Amino acid sequence: MMDEVVQVLSEQPTLNRRKLPEEPGEENIPILRPQPRRRGVSVHQEDGVYIVEAPGVERIAQRIDYEDWLARMQFYKHMQKTGIVKALEEAGINEGDTVRIGDVEWEWD
Repeated sequence: MMDEVVQVLSEQPTLNRRKLPEEPGEENIPILRPQPRRRGVSVHQEDGVYIVEAPGVERIAQRIDYEDWLARMQFYKHMQKTGIVKALEEAGINEGDTVRIGDVEWEWD
């Protein structure tokens, strides 16, 4: 049976493939490069409070049980991974300073 398939395929005419332009610009085809939706982390200070703006983090910050040490550590690791900790350190945060993400405020330690 495979011999028959090979025979049938060998009898088929070769496909005419479209030639690509040899030089860029021969065809006027626009190249689309969409911008990523993610914004970077933004930290600014307002009345002695470090305000963090980062995509998706406000929602996470609202759901954290700040009485639970493990939950806080998990959130801290997430902030490290997303660059928030680095941005806060570059902004000059110190232990005891207040941080606000969305409606949530806490003391940096």
